[in-house]
Parts: sequence; structure tokens; C-alpha cells
Amino acid sequence: MNTTLLLLTTGFAMFGFLSWYALSATLRHQKSFQIQFDICTPYVNRFYRRRIMLFILYTILPFLAIFRWQWAGPISPEALGISFAWTPSALYWVMGSLVVAFAYNLLYAGRDFNLTEFPEIRITRWSPGILSLSALTKALQVFSIEYMFRGLVLGSLLYAGYSDLASIILSAGLYALTNYYKTNRYALFSVIYGLMAAYIAIQTGSLLSVLIIHLAFSLINEWFSIRRHPEMKTV
Repeated sequence: MNTTLLLLTTGFAMFGFLSWYALSATLRHQKSFQIQFDICTPYVNRFYRRRIMLFILYTILPFLAIFRWQWAGPISPEALGISFAWTPSALYWVMGSLVVAFAYNLLYAGRDFNLTEFPEIRITRWSPGILSLSALTKALQVFSIEYMFRGLVLGSLLYAGYSDLASIILSAGLYALTNYYKTNRYALFSVIYGLMAAYIAIQTGSLLSVLIIHLAFSLINEWFSIRRHPEMKTV
């Protein structure tokens, strides 16, 4: 068992999250249905910076430490099962998830419990620039999360000899802990998604499908929430 690798991946996951959370003051604001600003550039930029910071903490630093500087020994991404190849089974998971994402948002995007939480950036007017930069930085955030939990953490557990089931449960548990500060509904969803995403990553042998699924859910929910929120509009 490569204990050093496990400590590195889980350490980067949890201490990276704690650092990110400590530096993200807006995460601790009380949730409110009302919008905070019309358009406030410094406020919006905080979210872009926060997503980029997560990319640095969850992707760049672990990549350098584990694969470039080899703190845990000569280990390659392939040894941890980290691949972005498209596989035939990925298509079924992606298409099925897209159907679920659209169905969920058609039914629930306009409900108060969803609009209190989403979209994350609480402004009235969404310009094309804000929509584009939000989507781009959200893609960085999604990549960071999947790379960390379904790539490094899950891969290091499997590499250490844990069974598929144990690896899925442990990686999903760590992922769920990083969502404890959100609403109970969202925290429960993170447990379900964490288990499903880890299973899909193992079943397809690639992170590409879970990246597409996670990003699709995030962007579809953001766009539907903006459209359904009575205080928001695109300009």
C-alpha cells in the first residue's frame, strides 16, 4: 500500500478545501432569495477568482507534487487510472444524465429552494460577458473537483488495493464533506452524485464522462435558474 500517495491525495483534497473555504468569504453569507446587486464587477470577480483558486489547489499543485516532483515516488496518471478517453459506455451515461438534468430543471428550477441557492452569482442583470466568464470559470471548477475526487483520490484508493466498492464509498464520503456548508438538500445530493460519479469513472475507465455530466448539470441549472428567477434577466 502506498501510504504516502494516499496521504498526499486526501491531504490535498481536504486541506485544499479548507484553504479555499477560509479564503471565500461569500460562502459564509446567509442564503437569500433576493438578489444582492444589479451588476457589481468586484463582487462578480470574486467568484471567478474563487473558481480559479480551486483549480490551482485541486489540479495544478497536486499535479506538480505527485507527477512532476514525485513526492510519493514514480507514479504516472495512467497508474491511477486517470484518463480522458472517450469510451462507448460513456455515451449512455452522458445522454441519460442530460435527460435527467433537463427534466429536473424543467420541474424544479423555478422553485424557491433552488432559486435561493442558484445561480451562485447573485446579480440582477446577466450580460453575455458574465454568462461566458461564469461558464468558463465553472468549467475550471468542475474539472478541478472531478480531477481531485474521481481522479486522484479514487485512483489512489484503487492503487492502494482497496476494492471498487470501498474506493467508491470513501471517495464519495470525502467529496460530500466538502459540501457540508450547503443546504441539506444539496448536501444529500452531493452524496448521491459522489457515489454515482465514482462508479461511472470506474465503469468507463475515464474522467471524461463525469466531467461532461457534472458540467452539464451545473450549466443547465445556472441557465434555467437565471431564466426562472423573477429578479434576474439577461441583457
